[in-house]
Amino acid sequence: MKTFTQLIEGCIHTPKTNEKINLIADYLASETHTNLPYAFHFLIGKNLGRFCQGKEMRRWCAELAQLPIWLIDETYDIIGDNSETISTILNQSTSSNIMSLSELCTEIKHRKKDSLPEKKKWIQETWKTMNTSEIYTFNKLLGGGLRIGATQKNVVKALSKHVNISPEIIEHRLMGDWSPTLENYKALTSTNVNGKKSVQPYPFYLASPIEKNVDAVIENLDDWIIEPKWDGIRAQLVKREQQCTLWSRGNELISESFPDILEQAKSIPNGVYDGELLAWKDNAPLPFNQLQTQLEQQCKDSEENQEELCFLLSTILSFVEKTNEKINLT
Repeated sequence: MKTFTQLIEGCIHTPKTNEKINLIADYLASETHTNLPYAFHFLIGKNLGRFCQGKEMRRWCAELAQLPIWLIDETYDIIGDNSETISTILNQSTSSNIMSLSELCTEIKHRKKDSLPEKKKWIQETWKTMNTSEIYTFNKLLGGGLRIGATQKNVVKALSKHVNISPEIIEHRLMGDWSPTLENYKALTSTNVNGKKSVQPYPFYLASPIEKNVDAVIENLDDWIIEPKWDGIRAQLVKREQQCTLWSRGNELISESFPDILEQAKSIPNGVYDGELLAWKDNAPLPFNQLQTQLEQQCKDSEENQEELCFLLSTILSFVEKTNEKINLT
């Protein structure tokens, strides 16, 4: 916990991106293997969920510091951050806490279902063992709002520097559901880049505006491939080793919402397919609100006015089998 707190403090006070990446890389190289999954989890902006409400923590802080709650709330209104408010009020210079980051996180998850009085007692006792910086970090872990001023991409660059694996491979492995387990972290940092493929998608390539003068960039339309903007849900269909999944561009698994698409996908070759999920009727796409209505009816198992759902393929990102058969994803 002490080492992780020092990293957070260092990142907050380091404005330059490259220096921050080096700081994180050095930390990852020195941290114990049991702490690394949780540390990486928090550094990329994920959390363990909210442990309790911030106003409750301020009330417990007021009680511990023997100050009126109105004074704590006034301080919070000025500072604007719950964790910083409490750590500033308690303002302890010494620390006797010996819990590691992984031990503390395990305790947080274990105590999530405790009653409010039990949570209060544990948090107050833990605060007493920590210095100001540790209290700040601890509160951030409880509140689910730890920010270090570095994007996930920069944290991935730091990990890439530490384990000597390309950032692109790490980003691909991160796609899907990441949880802070030692097994997941080992898979994330494995140097075997040709191992078993998962059913995770590739990072989505998103459109971006042309920053320069359009006429200067697009001199001849014949040199360009222009795709229509479909009014649906951008998705990747991933089929590997008899498993099939459907992912949204927000990196969410949406397979359960489109069972008919997955059923049709059983007949296609293994690969990764990028496209658009659409409501379809009379050989033409329908407006997006029709797709939403269709999904709502599907959730209710209603057969009223159901239109056909389809996956309109735009790009084959990965393809491992040869076939002469027509691929049908409707």
